[in-house]
Amino acid sequence: MGKKVRSLYWQIVFTLVAFSVLVFLNYIFNSVTVRKNLSRTADSVLSFTNEQIESELISYKILLETFIQTIRQMIIDDNMEKLKHYFNTVSAYAISEKSGINCINGLYGYFKNVFNETAFISRH
Repeated sequence: MGKKVRSLYWQIVFTLVAFSVLVFLNYIFNSVTVRKNLSRTADSVLSFTNEQIESELISYKILLETFIQTIRQMIIDDNMEKLKHYFNTVSAYAISEKSGINCINGLYGYFKNVFNETAFISRH
């Protein structure tokens, strides 16, 4: 009977050790897999956010360049009234909720020696 008890004891010890090794290896494998997955997900989220920010900045840059070119052409054409009207119209739209631009208070322009005078246009 002593051999049977000893054999059963070693079987239980072996089972516990094998189960412990299995749990430990499973933890190591899963932690590496989860870490890689989280790293990949974080990289893709950061990349997507970066692309959104760059896209937003490019759209504002295009908007401002178009606005500046229009103002420049009005100055070249020597038409102060159209310039004031355009400035006020664009500013009113930029301030409105329809524009979707939340961080603007209005547009301001200071034109020195244009139309043989100094002009300050403000709309807010």
